[in-house]
Amino acid sequence: MLTLAQRAAILVGVSGAILVLTACGVGGSEATDTGSPVVQITDPKDGDSVSVPVRISASAGDDIGVVSVRFFADSVQIAEDFTAPYNAIWTGSTKTKGDHTLSAEARDAAGNKSFVSIRVSIIGGGAQ
Repeated sequence: MLTLAQRAAILVGVSGAILVLTACGVGGSEATDTGSPVVQITDPKDGDSVSVPVRISASAGDDIGVVSVRFFADSVQIAEDFTAPYNAIWTGSTKTKGDHTLSAEARDAAGNKSFVSIRVSIIGGGAQ
């Protein structure tokens, strides 16, 4: 895990900008990001009946910042989005009709993660 000073050095190196840091705390210890991000699938809703392809939308937040949101269909990663609004398209498979689990995982720069799942029923569209 990178310290605040290491992250600042990387940011200065990447952007060429000058950063002004304010140190907080006593004894030279630096704060670490231990809080997990929060993620919610906003569309479709849990229990919805949908047709493929399915557009999946999620919102995510973190006290420091969200790096990415990964999307899964039945535990298989189908996409990763690095910028809000977080979206993915699931095109389904040859056996798409029926109940499926859609999931989203938010990740922050410190590696903290959170995960949410919903169930949807595929009623048509795509390859049958």
